[in-house]
Amino acid sequence: IPLRAGPAGAPSAAARLVPETSYRQAVGDLTITLTTPGPFAAGQYATLTFEVTDTAGGALVTDLEQYLGAQGHVAIVDEAGREFPRVHGSKKNTNFNTVFPRPGRYKLWAEFQRGGQIYLASFVVEAR
Repeated sequence: IPLRAGPAGAPSAAARLVPETSYRQAVGDLTITLTTPGPFAAGQYATLTFEVTDTAGGALVTDLEQYLGAQGHVAIVDEAGREFPRVHGSKKNTNFNTVFPRPGRYKLWAEFQRGGQIYLASFVVEAR
């Protein structure tokens, strides 16, 4: 079933993702950093590693909570909105494994839980 947003009959412009200039985002009282920003090799396994620190003091956060059975979650979509690479997380750390199926830019969202609160950061990465 096709899904469109916007007025009926209006042409849809292709989304253009802009690469990040920083892979660090302050989200509330935490800072989430993608420490492996790529570029990644399309068609090959890639590990996305995140560092979660306290925004005020910069200390590494060691009390992230299990959230839906994992240390965190990552969702990824390609620039065209057609590819949703599968992501595998860990119960022990903030590393996530995936394969970017084709060259291009991808938007990813990373979620972590601490103190019952969900923290969400997003980044644009590239696969070549």
